[in-house]
Amino acid sequence: MPRIKNNSKVIDLRLIIRQMEKKFLDFFPGYLFLLRRFSFHLFSELTSLLLPHIKNGKILDIGTGHGTVPVELAKRASGILVVVGLDISENLLKRARQLAKSEGVDGKACFVRSDAHSLSFPACVFDYIVSTGSLNLWESPVEVLNEAYRVLKPGGRFWLLDQCRVKSIRELSGALFRRRFFGIGLTAYSVEEISGFIRKSRFGNCNLKIEDMIVCIELVK
Repeated sequence: MPRIKNNSKVIDLRLIIRQMEKKFLDFFPGYLFLLRRFSFHLFSELTSLLLPHIKNGKILDIGTGHGTVPVELAKRASGILVVVGLDISENLLKRARQLAKSEGVDGKACFVRSDAHSLSFPACVFDYIVSTGSLNLWESPVEVLNEAYRVLKPGGRFWLLDQCRVKSIRELSGALFRRRFFGIGLTAYSVEEISGFIRKSRFGNCNLKIEDMIVCIELVK
């Protein structure tokens, strides 16, 4: 974890890096499309993981970025009524809408601008929620988790896939070369931090799996 000491106080540099990364992604949305080309297998892997569990209903994708997950779900899951991709960046949402249109699913995948910490939806409207690669950018994960709990229907599921903080060079090399996961975890939370956020949230507990730097979490309301 990158930290510096200032007058005997420890400053977590991840907060600063997180803000810089948000601004960078907002001004240069094409960067995520470049990553999409090289890490599409991870989005396809997540979609394949979700499909057996998704029967019908509405899905929310928190931190949708370039919109790959909503587009893939809209293409491959026949029972889905609508997939809503949510992001704070309007520049990224424009790219996501273009992708949905080019893939012929713009009537099934839609995109809205909203802050994940304060979702612009009423309670109990989504059957499923997913989030890929946005946890490491959340300033208050407990708030986001509680908002996800609020808009999720009783019995609904929330799948969260993200990077966690690397603990060794072996983990980093495994992520980069074996899983082809392009990230070095500068802003990532540790597994212990993530577990703590979940315990403090309304979800309370979860099923958590980790491989190399990739953590997969399943939450049930």
